[in-house]
Amino acid sequence: MHTRRRRTRAALVLAALCGALVALPSAGVGADPVSSGEPDLQIIGAPYWPGWDIARDVATCIPDDGADTFGWVLDGFGGLHGFSVAAVDDLEPLQPPDPSLLQFEEGYAYTPGVDQYRAAVTVACGNDPTDEMWAQGYVINGAGKMWGFSYNRELPGPAGVGHYGIVGDWVEGATPLFEVADVFGLGYVVDGHGDLGVWGFVDLAETQAQNIVIPSGPHWSWDIARGMAQSIECAADPLADAQVLDGWGALHYVTLSTLDDRAPLGGGPYWPGWDIARGAGLLSYGYGTGADQVFANGLIVDGWGGLHPYWGSQPSNCLS
Repeated sequence: MHTRRRRTRAALVLAALCGALVALPSAGVGADPVSSGEPDLQIIGAPYWPGWDIARDVATCIPDDGADTFGWVLDGFGGLHGFSVAAVDDLEPLQPPDPSLLQFEEGYAYTPGVDQYRAAVTVACGNDPTDEMWAQGYVINGAGKMWGFSYNRELPGPAGVGHYGIVGDWVEGATPLFEVADVFGLGYVVDGHGDLGVWGFVDLAETQAQNIVIPSGPHWSWDIARGMAQSIECAADPLADAQVLDGWGALHYVTLSTLDDRAPLGGGPYWPGWDIARGAGLLSYGYGTGADQVFANGLIVDGWGGLHPYWGSQPSNCLS
């Protein structure tokens, strides 16, 4: 991906909760070392289905320095709904992606009434002042079937979910691993219990032959894992740079070590007892003052399509 490890002014916003009252999440605790608290930006064009649990994931683009950014909300029938994110005081914000410019791999189908799609990821994107907005990514259904999609670019290559790792029942979420994707061409999928598997857009047998150790997810005995996102970078091992989202809105790091003691991110939505969080996507990350802290900002989508910011920081050597 061309746009990563960027400190951007694009952090996040709460999507407009229009038309109905919603149980609002806790604001969380702690603070981002770059921003003083919850990001204060605007979001444009996002879908919202009050009272209808149909949103399943959010696919985001990590933008260039200082740039507005964009993404899509995936619904369970297979629709991708574009939105953009900009500074709250931006009088000429980036507009949402034009749906007419989306294209999908052959065989992909929108299935009204059949709630089968669970995850959407971007693997490459861009939006700098000298280039048009573009993206490539994948949509994944619950059975692990993947289809490429693109916006203003050619389609990405074929990809599939491998049986390397444990995916016990039904894919609930996915994330790319940008720091190793160019080498291994992979990301993770998660099932409802928090167990991880791998997906790849190069030959999966070759990927598995690298003897990659798949991290452990936060395993639950019940069906509560709902999504994944790339996490704050940890220099010790980029294979651990992912988080699992539970249905109540909490993000949990995947881990390669019993010594992994990363604290939770500082702020974000949380609905204890209500299984309503559906997906997560990273929007910006980078280094704080003195490069001794790494920060991250992202979006969590609820089942009604509402977009909620999360944010936080860790020491830059957080696994060492």
